[in-house]
Amino acid sequence: MKGIKSIDPHCFENPSIKNINSRKVKAETKIRSQFISKGCRKFPKKEYIRCKLIRGHKRVLRQIMANETYVKDLIENTNYHSCKQVYWGLLVNTFLKYKNILSEIIPVEVGPVNEIMKRKKMRIEHLKRSFNAEFCQDYLEKIETRESYFYYVEFLFSDFDCEKLIKRFGFKCCNKEEHDSSCSLKWLLLKNYCSSIVLEDIDIEPYTPEEKFLPLPSIF
Repeated sequence: MKGIKSIDPHCFENPSIKNINSRKVKAETKIRSQFISKGCRKFPKKEYIRCKLIRGHKRVLRQIMANETYVKDLIENTNYHSCKQVYWGLLVNTFLKYKNILSEIIPVEVGPVNEIMKRKKMRIEHLKRSFNAEFCQDYLEKIETRESYFYYVEFLFSDFDCEKLIKRFGFKCCNKEEHDSSCSLKWLLLKNYCSSIVLEDIDIEPYTPEEKFLPLPSIF
């Protein structure tokens, strides 16, 4: 999806996110405001999206680590279409290349604190309490982690199906019976949000891949 940064996050306007002083709303807030959360919130919080992304990234890397003995099968024996398969292979190979670094950040025990840790009465005094900016800065500090995270976002969005993305993120792009091109554009904006703005928002420079590993062209 090369060139996605040219999409203007102001292309959708939602008056409900402007306060009475008409303060300029940040682009990241405008992107989040296009989605509909479950419950009483109008749109998802940034910490919720960080949580979904980092937990998903950790989960995929733990899956790779658990099956690294069968790397060839792990890469080849999938039913992914060609685009998704490319980024799955990059995720696997990047984990093997940076195993010493990535294996330290993916265990559940390194935080943040969750209910399972509390029930098991694990030591949690030294752990972060949430997926706040400080935790995410620590998690994405190293360039090796950011490279793996970049491929994870590409992997996540390469199967570009609105219903699958709704299930993955836990919020909706619309309340319509059928999705249309505006829904696709919203998810494209969210992809840019996940790959770049999430990092920029916590003062971390997003990873820029070699040209041969740049996102494949979008069909939209």
